[in-house]
Amino acid sequence: MYNTDFKVKYHEIETELVYKLKVKDTDTTTTGIKADDDDSPDLEYEYSNQDIIDICHKLYIDELCSVFYAENILDDKIDQGMKYVVEKMVLNPDFKSIIDKMKELLYFNAHCDSVILSEEQKNNLRENSDFIIIVTLFSEHIFYITHKCVCQQINTGHIDNELLNELNQHTIKVLTL
Repeated sequence: MYNTDFKVKYHEIETELVYKLKVKDTDTTTTGIKADDDDSPDLEYEYSNQDIIDICHKLYIDELCSVFYAENILDDKIDQGMKYVVEKMVLNPDFKSIIDKMKELLYFNAHCDSVILSEEQKNNLRENSDFIIIVTLFSEHIFYITHKCVCQQINTGHIDNELLNELNQHTIKVLTL
């Protein structure tokens, strides 16, 4: 139901491409030489930040499908797989603690004075909090970390504290945007 052997790389690739683009831009501004005048093979192709976003988004979707053995992003295997995985993951008390913190943050944000939600909307948020959390964990912003956690939990029955801390920090960041 979940491919723990699959290596999720979209985030690493995005980080590398962004770094290379920044280096290319820095080389151009500091030397006055355009990157395409450079003989460096790493700077042979020109691409933009939008190109990176588009490519890495497509890669994320392909990788998400791959870990759930799905044919496409609309395949029911993904929804079923996400629910199954989270059910297994919450058996880990440290992971469950992160889920509980996510719920608290959702409820806090819903009741914050700066957020104007009707009582019906607040009730819907409460009812749908599990769905929101699952979608957040497998979102493009966090999936690369969630995948590592899932693989460790399934393969070893344990998740490293450093990885749990990283997941916790990123979930807080995403939920407070």
